[in-house]
Amino acid sequence: MQMETPAVRACLSVVLNAKNGISTPDVCAQSNVGLKYVAECLCYLKKQGAIGHLGSGKGARWASPERTEILRAEMVKDRKAREYAANRARLKRIGRANERAAAEKAQPLRPTGPRSVFELGAA
Repeated sequence: MQMETPAVRACLSVVLNAKNGISTPDVCAQSNVGLKYVAECLCYLKKQGAIGHLGSGKGARWASPERTEILRAEMVKDRKAREYAANRARLKRIGRANERAAAEKAQPLRPTGPRSVFELGAA
C-alpha cells in the first residue's frame, strides 16, 4: 500500500481532525471508502507512526499520536471510576442483604408445642 493514495490521505485527515479519536466504521463513513480498505489504511498508518490506536474491539479508537496518550489516560480514569462505582454498588447490596438477614429472626428448628404424641395426649 502506498502512502500517496487518496484513500490513505482521506483516512489520515479524518483521524487527525477527530478530537476524541474515531472508530473504524466512522472513518469509513466520513471518508467514503470501504471498511476493509479503511482498516488496511489505518493499520498501515499506525505502522508508519502517523496515528495511534486506543483500545480493542468495538470501542477501539484511532487518534493522532499526541492525543493517543491523553485519551488513553482518560480511558483508564473512566474505567477506574466505573469499577469503583460498581464495587460500591456491590458492597451496598451486600450490606442491605446482611441487614435483612439480621432483621429476620431465625426460626427454631422444633416448634414449641408438644414434641410427641404422648405429650399431645397428656395435654
